[in-house]
Amino acid sequence: MNRKSLMTRYLHGAISKEHPTYIIYKILRITVKSKRMEIPEVGIEIESVRRNYTWTQNVHLIYDELADTFVPSPSDVFQWSTANSADSAQQEFVVTTFTEGDNVLRFLDYCKTDNGVLIERQLDFPVDDYVNCVKYMPQQGSILAFGTPSFYAVLRKDGDNDVRSFLAPRQMVKLHGEQPAEGRTLSWNPIKAGLLLTVNLNGTIKSFDFAAGAESSQTYESTALINEIHWHPKKEHIFGGALKNGHLCIWDGRVSDMTIHNFPAHVDNEVTSFSFNSYSENLLATGSNEKLICFWDLRKTYRPLHTYYPEHPVNKVMWSPLNEVMIASIIEGVGVAVYDVSKIGEELVGEDCDYDDEDVVSESLFVHYARRDDVLDFDWNPRVPWLIGSAENSGLVAAWKPAKHIVEDEDVEISDEELEPADFE
Repeated sequence: MNRKSLMTRYLHGAISKEHPTYIIYKILRITVKSKRMEIPEVGIEIESVRRNYTWTQNVHLIYDELADTFVPSPSDVFQWSTANSADSAQQEFVVTTFTEGDNVLRFLDYCKTDNGVLIERQLDFPVDDYVNCVKYMPQQGSILAFGTPSFYAVLRKDGDNDVRSFLAPRQMVKLHGEQPAEGRTLSWNPIKAGLLLTVNLNGTIKSFDFAAGAESSQTYESTALINEIHWHPKKEHIFGGALKNGHLCIWDGRVSDMTIHNFPAHVDNEVTSFSFNSYSENLLATGSNEKLICFWDLRKTYRPLHTYYPEHPVNKVMWSPLNEVMIASIIEGVGVAVYDVSKIGEELVGEDCDYDDEDVVSESLFVHYARRDDVLDFDWNPRVPWLIGSAENSGLVAAWKPAKHIVEDEDVEISDEELEPADFE
């Protein structure tokens, strides 16, 4: 093939992604377009092509499973269903999007087939407003709560006649109260079924006990606006909040007029996210826009146990529900980073030292780099080890499992002393 015919194929998109000269073709295409682009834009697009190409060539080494799809508009939400079973070939999850004039909850299935994994669309549920947070009920995965800028609601998506349910099949109930707060401001109690926390725009917290009737609620006061709220995974009455004033607060649901912990986790910065460890009652992690991830012992909150410095704002932190030493976080401009906290303090040796990235520490285990734009949300699958889902600002939605050879390690022994329960009683 002569040079002219090769150039013609480049410019008309006839080169496949598998072709060894594909990246040259892409750069040539950008060069042709550059007459209509600013110089910095050309550089950014070429770098994006280079990174995406490198990622494509190495994906089989990085992931054991990976499937993705696009939604019409970016989703602030990725949530796995709690109805999934560990051995199921289908794993349901939900995202949010805007399509054909409607805001919708889009339910999808991550499917394992003989030919690999793929994502299939299940159904769309129209909503009157943009949905910015969703939580499945742990005890009954057909029920989920969601929040919009104008209201909170609880939805039952299935049509089965389940006498245990407090909602009729396919029923949606809007919750009464103040204007909802922005952020991850919903949490179902993992121990007591039907107990839901919500956060209002003025900073007040409400708990709804659906087992006692939808109108049964209690209000708690906060000293500042709240970015995120969670029930404690092991203590029925305990919940916590990440505050915009840099504090982390812990409440006892039996006492509505005071907090049992209120400490400055990130001074002069917002606590953007926090997460209770599902195995150690005293351990939690916080993230902030001051580019820090901190680990805390609730018995000694005067200083963090350990601190990471990712060099970028941290938008979410979440402990694995199935492994006590694994935690993941959204690092703005990077992607989803997974850490093994059992490796804290170990020396980097051999190939582990061969990094240009100054952010790499001994406990860095895996990074799912954002393919096209910032990651907005991610979620650990509550049933399947190492299965994680994420949503990007580009509209890309992905479900992925890191390669076994990367994440597999020896069992970690944790002493009883480290797991001593906190004195919440």
